[in-house]
Amino acid sequence: MTTKATFEAVVDEHWSSVHRFALHLSGAAHDADDIAQQTFFQAYRAWPGFRGDAHVRTWLFRIAIRVAGRVLRQRERAPGPLGDVDAAARDPSPPSVLAADEEATRVRAALARLRPIHRLVLTLFLVEDVAHREIAELLECAEGTVWSRLHSAKAALRTELSRTPEDIQRV
Repeated sequence: MTTKATFEAVVDEHWSSVHRFALHLSGAAHDADDIAQQTFFQAYRAWPGFRGDAHVRTWLFRIAIRVAGRVLRQRERAPGPLGDVDAAARDPSPPSVLAADEEATRVRAALARLRPIHRLVLTLFLVEDVAHREIAELLECAEGTVWSRLHSAKAALRTELSRTPEDIQRV
């Protein structure tokens, strides 16, 4: 198998998880698209030098974290619209689906208000199901630090979820 074919297999296997990870980091579909594309572009350029010291997914997530940092810093300098889906344009849904959508929106909003490191460790652990050891590799820190950051991130998320809309507007 050629290097190009091998990399194509990596893209096929990991595209959706890198894109989902980027979406959780950025909170916007258009930014997630950019982050995923730039991640795989950088990975393709670096592929001949990939030694396999880390799992491919860990390596890709590490690249995605750096790319997301750049994309999000650029977005802060030139803010755009926050959402990409107009709620009024959606088809009417049953009340149970609407309630679930509202709860998911509330959780996403709370996550977006967290410090980036808290959002990152929660996304890796809860959404991507990455083990503590692998998160430690990704963040280049001790595994105990990951446990501590997760504890702090969960506490911060609980605090954000308990805030009322009035509390949020005052900030």
